[in-house]
Amino acid sequence: MRKIYWCLIFFVSIFASCKTDEKEKKYIASYQYQDYLNCFHEELTEYDNSPVSLELSGVTYYHDSLFIVSEQRIPGTSSFYGSPFKIPFKKNSFNPETDNNVLNAKSFEGIALSPHQKYLFAITSFADADNRFAENDTYNMLFYKRLVPPGEFKLAYKSQRNEINSSLELNSKIRKALRTKLFKKGPPYFKIGGIAAIKNNVLLIAISEIGENINNNEKVNVIVGAKYEINNDYFVFTEELKEYYRFSPEVNYNLKGSQGLTGIEYDSFNDRIYIVTSFKKGEKDVDVGGYLWILPYRDFILKKEPKLVKDEDGIPIEFAHKPGGITILDKDQIFIVFDDDRISGSDNIVDGRNQFKRKLSQAYYTIMLISEE
Repeated sequence: MRKIYWCLIFFVSIFASCKTDEKEKKYIASYQYQDYLNCFHEELTEYDNSPVSLELSGVTYYHDSLFIVSEQRIPGTSSFYGSPFKIPFKKNSFNPETDNNVLNAKSFEGIALSPHQKYLFAITSFADADNRFAENDTYNMLFYKRLVPPGEFKLAYKSQRNEINSSLELNSKIRKALRTKLFKKGPPYFKIGGIAAIKNNVLLIAISEIGENINNNEKVNVIVGAKYEINNDYFVFTEELKEYYRFSPEVNYNLKGSQGLTGIEYDSFNDRIYIVTSFKKGEKDVDVGGYLWILPYRDFILKKEPKLVKDEDGIPIEFAHKPGGITILDKDQIFIVFDDDRISGSDNIVDGRNQFKRKLSQAYYTIMLISEE
């Protein structure tokens, strides 16, 4: 009996040690490559002759190709681009998607692959100004596309109003998943910040803003989702959308500005979720930025706090630009694109850690190496 007692003590101590090691695990990031990319000529203008701004809100990597989406609609062409992946990127090397529904989509906010890379998903903001008008339905779109074997872009929960196709039905489903004591029927306004397809056929939707309307809301870090199936090229959620996760970055960290969840990606190599949050306090380069987080899948299920990624000196990685999307290149490297909300930056750079200068036709990106300590 005494022998059994000491064996139990031994295994309990080993388990406790493992738990401690897991809790204290740290993630370190280093910059491998950073630059600006172009999708169109800098002379391109809006219909009112103002310059078009490239605001990258999502990215995914598939078989040596990179796919990106822009939150800002690009006149005369698509906000969805693809290119062979090689460094450095060459100007105008990205090809716009020509699918009619994709061309009509407004305000893309995320793009992702399923873990086995069979399907590609892309989603718009769902932050339409007024659902009463059919022309705003195109803010409400969830696309999916079979990659193996190749298929066409399709709209989940497709509906049509005034000859305009959309996924408008999903708006109420997401709103229902966001019900709280304050918003018992769901918030009147919400904005999607990203999308990720994780294992067990679950599709996650990141929410970056919640409130009364587009001018009266707060930044949030909420993830809703549900299990899904795609049979005969038909997408359906097999359960109600529900809240999976939420956290408040400002509570335990001394961060600049109120954070909103603007990018999310599942890392199947390491079974974890990457998150980027961002802030905007004004209209200058020093007023925007963001942070990188890692959430092991087990911690995601247990609703534990994500780990703030730091550099090798123990300083949190703080982006000068406003992060918009993230993808996995391999088990150690990630690719992040940025959405600077039409801010072009400063002519005189005093501190490159929180200042930048770009052409509006350019968007910043970086490749980072992630290690564990």
